Amino acid sequence: LVIDDYYSVLGLERQPFFESIKKWPSSTGLEGWEAIDKTVDLLRAARGNDIPVVYVHGLEGFVPWGRRAMRDRLSHLSAEEKAKANEIVDEIAPLPGDLVLKKAAASAFHGTPLVFWLNYHGIDTVIACGETTSGCVRASVVDGATYRYDMGVVEECCFDRTEASHFINLFDMHQKYADVV
Repeated sequence: LVIDDYYSVLGLERQPFFESIKKWPSSTGLEGWEAIDKTVDLLRAARGNDIPVVYVHGLEGFVPWGRRAMRDRLSHLSAEEKAKANEIVDEIAPLPGDLVLKKAAASAFHGTPLVFWLNYHGIDTVIACGETTSGCVRASVVDGATYRYDMGVVEECCFDRTEASHFINLFDMHQKYADVV
């Protein structure tokens, strides 16, 4: 389950955090890009072992959750940059046969057909990665555990805006909801 690995949280180019947030306020900087590079390997391994890959990311045109609307945070971008903001980054772009779901809440499970799709395919284990460890990844992991899926989180393929938030949430998820590897 690849959660929210799109350009608005990474920027269109690889830049350090404090440089990247000047243009992309939700950016996670180079740590985010490092996680994307690791996710390339994770997806290659999943596909090589016939493990289905599911992507979730924000529903365009829907009022986002949280304190400030995405359109307000990205109002300074060009039309082309705004159009790319919600696209899954090219390095890990979906392939034919991958499932891509749009979500209107932090969790990949809330308001999406993910549970039905997993049940239909007899899947009882979900391996999660993506952005942010403390936000959408955590919300998805908690909801997945609530639905009684065996949840896993790949540490190197998750990222957040701060290391503290990343590691505290990994620790907490490992203690309660998932196997963090």
